Amino acid sequence: MGFSVLFRPASEAANARAQECLGEMRAAGWPGADLMEFTTDDGVEIPLADDADTDLRAKVIASLSRRHGWGGVQVVECSGAVGFAGVTHDMLERLSMCVVLDGYKLLPPAGYAFDGQALHDSSGANICPGIIAVVGRVLELDSDHQRLKVAWESRGSTGSAVIERDQAFSSGGIRKLAKLGAPTTQKNARRIAEFLAEQEQADVRRLPETWISNRCGWIDRGEPTWLDEDGGITTHRRSFLSGKRCTGDLEVMYQRPTTGVDVTRGFKEAGTLSGWQDAMGLLEPYPIARLAVTAALAAPLLDILGAQSFVLHLGGSGTSTGKSTCIEAAASVVGAPHEVMHTWGASLAAFNDLAVGLPDHPLFFDDTKLARGDKEKIAHAVYDFTQGAPPARSGRQRAGGRQRGILLSSGEQVIWEGTAHAGLRARCLVVRDLPFGAQSEEMRDLTSKVREGIERNHGHALLLFARYLLDRKSKWRRWRDYHRRMRVDYAHGAQRGVGDRLASHAAVLHVAHRAGCRAGLLPWSEADPLADPLWSKILDEAKEGDPAAEALEMLQGWAERHRHLFEGGGVSVAPKDCVGRWDYQGHLGIARAELEPRLKRWGYEPAPILDAWKAQGLLLIEKGRKYEANVRLFGPNKRLVCVRIGNGEDS
Repeated sequence: MGFSVLFRPASEAANARAQECLGEMRAAGWPGADLMEFTTDDGVEIPLADDADTDLRAKVIASLSRRHGWGGVQVVECSGAVGFAGVTHDMLERLSMCVVLDGYKLLPPAGYAFDGQALHDSSGANICPGIIAVVGRVLELDSDHQRLKVAWESRGSTGSAVIERDQAFSSGGIRKLAKLGAPTTQKNARRIAEFLAEQEQADVRRLPETWISNRCGWIDRGEPTWLDEDGGITTHRRSFLSGKRCTGDLEVMYQRPTTGVDVTRGFKEAGTLSGWQDAMGLLEPYPIARLAVTAALAAPLLDILGAQSFVLHLGGSGTSTGKSTCIEAAASVVGAPHEVMHTWGASLAAFNDLAVGLPDHPLFFDDTKLARGDKEKIAHAVYDFTQGAPPARSGRQRAGGRQRGILLSSGEQVIWEGTAHAGLRARCLVVRDLPFGAQSEEMRDLTSKVREGIERNHGHALLLFARYLLDRKSKWRRWRDYHRRMRVDYAHGAQRGVGDRLASHAAVLHVAHRAGCRAGLLPWSEADPLADPLWSKILDEAKEGDPAAEALEMLQGWAERHRHLFEGGGVSVAPKDCVGRWDYQGHLGIARAELEPRLKRWGYEPAPILDAWKAQGLLLIEKGRKYEANVRLFGPNKRLVCVRIGNGEDS
């Protein structure tokens, strides 16, 4: 195999000259002190200075040719100022010992040498036959627990293993690698452990990092140091993990928890993106179907826009009306539709596992008539999901952020109808119209073609959309501003409170639809899928809500997430930060100066809400007071609004 050894230019002018001289051969800029950053399809490209003597150059080329089995090496010399200072003969000698081990470009640290057959120390003593080295770090996302990936090559065989960091630097841990084929013995284990410790330290900034996570969605690491074009700050390193696939700045692998359901079942690709788009093209004349697909695509946008989770429910009476086809089409955004979808017959524990394990993803639940068990508990779990609160008794918590996602549901009855969770109306877009019109032969033929298309082609869109979002970090602030403007537009003429919050969900879908079309993923025009009369009908569905009940649920969800601000909330709180008492005679006590501005922020007028709570007997009121009671708080009594939330045990 022929191979090119290229001069590396030190400046833009020299780079242009090198490109002119090299023709089709690739040239790249000087990478600083790291000589190993340049690769070609065939292996390592070697930068050589103009003053490198002929003998040394020949030694480097011969060494690499012998080690990598290159049939010949072509040296391309570029005339002009394409040499650079800083490349010493010692660096070139070290470069001649370059090894590509398990994809990692390794230079033995100072004091060690590798001759292609064995690893030696500075005295020439043989440390081990072949080469062994640390080639990466493996870190657990939520704990930062660190392990090392060690790889080896000896006598024509290769291997690797991920081991605890302390085991990599102990003779006992190194000896165990012999069972996997590593060139380690009881005699050389101590010397290898010493070498690995020095090599890992020398390569500390170059070793690739792989993160392991038991949850999917956005993964963030590092300080927020990325300045966008408007002077805003976005996350420096961010990736999106969806099952076994990941895109972004970090390499992240999904590790299924030892308990619970497999939340990534069906997260796979089939067919082609264009094949999927052909199936989606059939849906363009049908706004409800487009809305469902857009909702699935929109889930990664919630975090970027700072928006809350919500539900899109496709209702309406009768069977074979196209509701399930819409949910299946939406599920094809993520993976295999029938594997990604769940029914409302699933257990509450399964729902909680999905909510925790799949932040920033859509969830799909079909056919509410299959719901079993206590509907109050199911409605409460859905409420927790929309509030961003981790489900009770869930062993998996998302570190450093709230649960965010979009739940797509279908069925004749909305899952919380007939329960005490009227507050969910403000978190659910309910559509009762038939997605494809009345049943007909034409409608059945259309849904059959859509289902056939998504069975063959699925699982491409979500990760591609996440990649599109990552490539446009500099626009995130503008998108947030646009979302706020659209929220105001959708809220125009809507009922205060519930309508305001539904408008925020609608604005998320509007931004997602627009971005999906511009990304070349959704094969539709940018026409608003929520244009009237559909949006007006969604607002009409929500008008029957009970503002007092909704405000109570809002307060409950907020208090659960802010226990650290309440005395008795189970977390130590400083008196200056305290806003109330967690459990006072079965009530939540909160300062009126804290409660009323918060109610206004949620879209409620405080006086009518407090009057309604009072009329329903939910307030503990001191004689002579309108809404408050005297409660001991860090010693002295304070006037607090004491609201009964649930029963005393729940509080």
